[in-house]
Amino acid sequence: MVMLAATVVVAHHGASDLAAVGPVSFVESTAVGAEPTGNGYPVWYRDAVGTEVELCIEFTNPMCGFVGNEIPHPAVPISFPDNFPGEAFWWSGEAAMDSATGQSVLLVMAVEAAFASGEVAAHNDQVSFGRVRIRFRELTPDAGYTVTHPYGVEHLTAEPDGSVFVTQDIGALTLPADFSETLNSPVLGGLLMWDTEKPAGYLGDPAVPHTVTGSPEHTNFFRIVGPGLESFAGVEGVVDCSLDAGVPAGTCIQSNDFFIMGKEPVTSGVEAVRAAYVNPISSPGYVEVHAKSRPGQTLEVSGPGIRTVEMKGSGDNYYAKILVDDQAYLDELVVTNTTDGTTWAVSVTDLVTITRAEYHIPPSGSPAGTLGELVIEATSSNSQVVTDGGLAYLAAGLGGNFVPGSTTLTVEGVLSAPLNVTVTSSAGGTDTEPVRLVGPNFDSADLEIVAAAIAAPSLVAPTDTVTLDGTGSLGDINSYTWSVIAGPPGFSLPVTTGSTVSFPAPHATGELVLEFGLLVEGVAGSDSTTTTVTVRNTTPTAIVSGPAVAVVGETVTLDGSGSTFASDYLWTQTGGPGVTINTADPVVSFEMPPADVVGSPEPLVFTLTVWNFDGSASSTTSPAITVAPFDDALTVTSALFRTRKEQIRIAGTTTLYADPPSPFQVTNLVTIYEGDGNPATPPIARNMLGEAEVDHLDGSWTLRAKDLDPVLHVRDGEQWVMVDIVSDRDGYLGEFWVPVGR
Repeated sequence: MVMLAATVVVAHHGASDLAAVGPVSFVESTAVGAEPTGNGYPVWYRDAVGTEVELCIEFTNPMCGFVGNEIPHPAVPISFPDNFPGEAFWWSGEAAMDSATGQSVLLVMAVEAAFASGEVAAHNDQVSFGRVRIRFRELTPDAGYTVTHPYGVEHLTAEPDGSVFVTQDIGALTLPADFSETLNSPVLGGLLMWDTEKPAGYLGDPAVPHTVTGSPEHTNFFRIVGPGLESFAGVEGVVDCSLDAGVPAGTCIQSNDFFIMGKEPVTSGVEAVRAAYVNPISSPGYVEVHAKSRPGQTLEVSGPGIRTVEMKGSGDNYYAKILVDDQAYLDELVVTNTTDGTTWAVSVTDLVTITRAEYHIPPSGSPAGTLGELVIEATSSNSQVVTDGGLAYLAAGLGGNFVPGSTTLTVEGVLSAPLNVTVTSSAGGTDTEPVRLVGPNFDSADLEIVAAAIAAPSLVAPTDTVTLDGTGSLGDINSYTWSVIAGPPGFSLPVTTGSTVSFPAPHATGELVLEFGLLVEGVAGSDSTTTTVTVRNTTPTAIVSGPAVAVVGETVTLDGSGSTFASDYLWTQTGGPGVTINTADPVVSFEMPPADVVGSPEPLVFTLTVWNFDGSASSTTSPAITVAPFDDALTVTSALFRTRKEQIRIAGTTTLYADPPSPFQVTNLVTIYEGDGNPATPPIARNMLGEAEVDHLDGSWTLRAKDLDPVLHVRDGEQWVMVDIVSDRDGYLGEFWVPVGR
């Protein structure tokens, strides 16, 4: 995937107070071993201006935009999770412009349902988000572009290949999902819909381009301003907007047509938020039930031990208070939306309320080791719970039960104050509150003594970089001051403040001793210390690190920077095929050439000579590197390109995968390029579709890449994509034909 080089987002408006998320389509079954029904997603979303859309998952309905094998079993009805799409939509909108020469720009917008773990439906894995995605291909490399779309303005910079790929996903992206987070996406600031002749029950037709309305920014178009757009001129559906934008001709293109998918809700749904049993000591018991749906619905509550009643309220605040004659029959209630037939089963609990949670600090002057107290007060809406001793508490490292009939608990001998305390009841209610600290304020802590310390090298060569490090000093330090106590005439430090200071060692013809001082000052006082550094111009030692064997095409680095007392370096190649290096650098790199004799390659031999500061002494070493030629064979075990998602899935094997005696020979990466049938075109010059890592246990690799736009070839009446496959160890499989599916 080619990512964005730079992005500035301007004027994105999120949803207002009108925006809302509907009830979740999910009902826990009470039958033992039964699976939950529904799909776990909100039935509908409402945008900032009141437009509502429901999750469009009717696979056979073309207005939902499903094609091909979006579900595992297209011939049978959708069911969750066995026959459910990996992604679905409450709403989507796309706009695209293609030039006469293959350039393309694409805008994708959506309110999407997906799964956190991938594209396989699973319980408790549902997420949702609003998306704005912009993609360019084959525009001007490294050029800046201004993109205006219905939800804002983006300032983008193209990659070196002239592409841009940027995605903004905002919503319930982590588990457990809070589906209301998706309301923060700018898309729900105003869902686009056809501006005329909107299909009955829908915001548009996903197969028909059309002008739209609804942009919260009043920009119901997709516009790009920047260089290299001349080839879009005259293409159907592309508007030259240069005059409107006040820019030179040929630098502004615009599309006013969008492909819109959005189904107006026919199902309102219902979600029971809470059912709580209340049993005052001197009054009959009753149940408080709260639920939510769309405004204007008729909701009823039914279940054992109560009479069926109609709820009052609207929207997120439907409610009912129901008299209960005998709590023994009370277990689970069902809230039914009689308007559309949806239901939600809810377990009945009590309401637990913590009214006091305190940690009492031991009084000042208490003997060492005196422990504090934890005091908790809590109530239950069911007086029988309190009478029976059905309240229990849990805190960090603590836990226990309330005394029957009491709503106050004192726990003595508590070593440390817990952050929170949780109280639960035998009737299923629970409450968690922070623990407050009660007692004397703490005395000020004793200040830590300040102590200066210096870390520095003891012996260096002239021109070596010397670092004096005072960060090991102790205490609460406010300032560091460095000084030169002994050194050659005119020698000084580049800076005298800060926890560290670095400088080049001065020239020396023999041996020179430098002495430095450090003064540290802090809240508790000051301290000073000294250190010495010896500069010695002595005989150097050439030391080289690097491989002894390398493969063809591998980048080899020879590192002589570890040589001691070395000021000047000279590399000389004395054997093997010639390579180009920067001979005076301490570290050199080159690409390993092919072996001149297969099976018995001549080693590449280099000589590194180093001199001390004044050139009076030198040292030489000669590392040798041998070429390791070999073959890597690639195969393909499965392949498919899906046009609906612009996605390729291809898997295969490579022969160089197990760790051999020389682990550098392992193939680690396989790269798939779009083929053109011309062996003379190097793969790297073509469109790269993606990269796959090789499994070192069995040599398998798998590529799964989306949002691709390869050339579709026709052979024997079928569509195909041609690919070339290359491994990073010179394996090559060319002109492989990948079948195309929907």
